[in-house]
Amino acid sequence: MKKKLKQSIAVIAVCVLVRSGGKLLDDLLIDDTASYTRLMMHEFYEQDDIDILMVGASHCFGGIAPSIVEENTGKSVFLASSSSQPPDVSFALIKEAVKFYDIEQIYLEISAAIAVGTGSYKERTDMTQVYLISDYMRPSLNRVSLLLGASSPEYYLNGFWYAKRTGVETFSWERVASVLSKKRTDLYREFGYDYAGNDHQTYVGNGYIAESYQIEPSKYYNNSGNNARIDTGMISKDWCDTILDMIDFCRKKNIKLTFYAAPVSNFQLAASGNYDEYIAYVKDLVDGKAVEYVDFNLLKEDYLPYLTTNFSDGDHLNMYGAEAFSKIFSDYVNNELPREAFYGSVREKLEKTEPEYYGIAYRDDTDGQRIRLISNHPGKLEYKVEMAYDDRESLLFQDFSQNSQLCIPYDQLGTIVVTYRLIGNGEEVSIRYDA
Repeated sequence: MKKKLKQSIAVIAVCVLVRSGGKLLDDLLIDDTASYTRLMMHEFYEQDDIDILMVGASHCFGGIAPSIVEENTGKSVFLASSSSQPPDVSFALIKEAVKFYDIEQIYLEISAAIAVGTGSYKERTDMTQVYLISDYMRPSLNRVSLLLGASSPEYYLNGFWYAKRTGVETFSWERVASVLSKKRTDLYREFGYDYAGNDHQTYVGNGYIAESYQIEPSKYYNNSGNNARIDTGMISKDWCDTILDMIDFCRKKNIKLTFYAAPVSNFQLAASGNYDEYIAYVKDLVDGKAVEYVDFNLLKEDYLPYLTTNFSDGDHLNMYGAEAFSKIFSDYVNNELPREAFYGSVREKLEKTEPEYYGIAYRDDTDGQRIRLISNHPGKLEYKVEMAYDDRESLLFQDFSQNSQLCIPYDQLGTIVVTYRLIGNGEEVSIRYDA
């Protein structure tokens, strides 16, 4: 017994020394002064209370303004979310929150992009989305469980030793001096916001990142839209199993769990062409599980008017869109949003809006840039496509036609100019895109 006790103490001592050494290297080599998740996770553990916990990826942290929801519901709100956050990380944050707070309601944002892109946990080769959160979780079995389940064994050491994967190979005294000079400031030690931000994004608090960039009408120029069709066959078993595990966990903890999808642009909905298939997939997955699933992409314009300037890109609300959506979301939380506020399908929504041209979805291919001209009523619009150049005359690539799919050879690619009009209507509108 004494021998086993000594061995156990020795193992613990070695673990402490390794962790202490790793923490020292982290402090010396890792520049996380601009990390949003560092601020969010610090505040996550420092809340007085959390009534409503919201988890998910960028649609969560950029799509809900907690102060607006708090004002309209009287509930404290926190967004535990990070970029491209997969469901196992969201589940770990749910478990962590329940340990410290008396959570009443949990809202998980389940965007189609995350569902399709999550894949098998054990086959991950990029662990960034896991480390964004795990690096700032307090030591616990929950953190260990997340890291051990999030990848194959070859990544285990990287998960527990931050500097091992990001700093040791690039060691230099100049780097150490630079990192330490930033970390010695009161701003860093007191978790100030000024480091974390750029020309368009500002960390506001409680997990909310406000994005000020506004896309111009018909100016979507998106390199994912050409592959925007949602292949529900790519949704992994791990994604589904984690969703179902969350349901069981919240049921046992007597916490109301709601799955929701934040609004994306009509451009994105029209580019996918089959968003309703994703809605049907999620509904089938949670059918009979006594949880709610609400997709706010089905909202009618009387409740949430569609404005291009409410988006920063095809997929994300900006701060103006987040403010508008947060008011509607508050009505939902308060059970004040009527059933008739929603269309029955995205297809119905697009068909019942006036014909509108949104922009270009493109994909770079071997023979050129393949583009699709995206609108909600492709059969009611016709397009002229030109190439404009700084050093030569413009090239007419397509005269007015209903054709909306083209491949532009790279040697002819310049500034794309799309002129569109309603068929039978002489009014023309031209939009320029820098390729």
